[in-house]
Amino acid sequence: MRILHLSDIHMPSEDNIDFKQFIKNPLLKDLEKFNKVKPIDIVIISGDLIDKGGLGFNDRSTCFDSFKVDLIDKFQEKLDIGFDRFFFAPGNHDIWRDNDSEIAEIGLKSILKDPDSVNKYIDSSDEEGMRRVIPFKKFEHTFYSSHAKSILSNHHSHIVFDCDNTCVGLASFNSSWRSYGENEDRGNLILGERQISSALDFMESCHLRLGIMHHPMDWLVGFDRERVESLIENSFDLMFCGHVHKGSTYLKTSMHHGIFVSISAANWSFGREGTYTNGYSLIDLDQSENRVKVIHRKYSQVKNEYVADTDQGDEHGISIFDLPTSGERKIGQYGNEIVSKVRVAHFDELNEHLLTHNTDTKAPQKVDDIFVFPRVFEHLQSEEDEDDKNYLSMEAMCSFEGNQILLGVKEAGKTILLDEMLIHFTRQYIDYNFIPVYIDFQKFSSSRIETAIARYLSVDIVTIDDTLDKYKIVLLVLLRNPPSPKVVMF
Repeated sequence: MRILHLSDIHMPSEDNIDFKQFIKNPLLKDLEKFNKVKPIDIVIISGDLIDKGGLGFNDRSTCFDSFKVDLIDKFQEKLDIGFDRFFFAPGNHDIWRDNDSEIAEIGLKSILKDPDSVNKYIDSSDEEGMRRVIPFKKFEHTFYSSHAKSILSNHHSHIVFDCDNTCVGLASFNSSWRSYGENEDRGNLILGERQISSALDFMESCHLRLGIMHHPMDWLVGFDRERVESLIENSFDLMFCGHVHKGSTYLKTSMHHGIFVSISAANWSFGREGTYTNGYSLIDLDQSENRVKVIHRKYSQVKNEYVADTDQGDEHGISIFDLPTSGERKIGQYGNEIVSKVRVAHFDELNEHLLTHNTDTKAPQKVDDIFVFPRVFEHLQSEEDEDDKNYLSMEAMCSFEGNQILLGVKEAGKTILLDEMLIHFTRQYIDYNFIPVYIDFQKFSSSRIETAIARYLSVDIVTIDDTLDKYKIVLLVLLRNPPSPKVVMF
């Protein structure tokens, strides 16, 4: 199965000369060459079909129709591929921000503070605060009307179809529905758990699951990323993103499961001389071998044609990735279940470490709300100069694979730091691959450390040895009253 992945085309207007001369014509010429060798089965465009919400078009209301005529129709003709094999997701340039008032935006932002409120809003199908996506969604619904098996909404669009003797489920996620301010999106966008859960229910019988969203995961707000990232990475085979205008492909592996992620380069006229190089990827999926071959292409200003992108691949611009087996995926899914149990069973215990817990004060009563990362530095006995100290970040401490001992004076915040490390490990489990176990040594009563780990993780003691063989565990041990004057924890 061959998949063409494009993104961030930013079509500026109906008859833009630069777009035609430097983007459309060289791109079609290059694709025709590869399509003759091996036909393209699926075309994915991961957002930003047009530029700035179509403001550069003579008639803004026809911007998406113009995109279809000028690009999709030409692709369909040159590549001899049906319209039912083109798929896309909305980007931040595809929405009309001015369709929603500032008052509506402020009101919605104040409501959507956690996964439950987001799911409730998505389930309501309320258009208040969603009018910015309506023009794109109207075009999308018309374009997808030929699909017999589909769920189309203002948030997500899911389609099931057959390709290469395989039942394929494709989920087009809307990561742009909370995009509003020009430079305020990163870390504030919301996908919503319901977009993923509805896709999984609809695609239950599919053998191959593809996902499209414009923004990479690190653009989502913390509570949303925590909830949706592992769900997507455990449930989909290939994910296609854009937005960053810089191409990359990788197999993101956590424990024994993984997802192939393709982040496409941009293809827009203004990018041909700028910081980023225009480009695209051809993804050849061999399901029998569980392998992905990626052909990376980039635009050459000098040659006015697309050439092999050797920055992304080998000397021919090619990368090879081996996908995880179904058995490896099941192991990874179970790891995520264990981490979820830690959140449910133990996060409330951490808040009890605060002096304000269960009091009438209006001061923060959650570790997350009050935590400020302290000055933590790596100290060697030979070091005396303050300038020689190597200050550590939370990421540096959590990614370190050796043993660590942290020392500090009384009331320096050592317990809260350990609490926050537990929270960080669970939220970033996909990145660190460590399952955290918190042990208060003062309360330790087990004869075997394995027993304590099993109890903390809610794992059957009979299977704990197998769990320890398959997963990496990080022990966060609090030693409250050591025999020396210093307080030590590790």
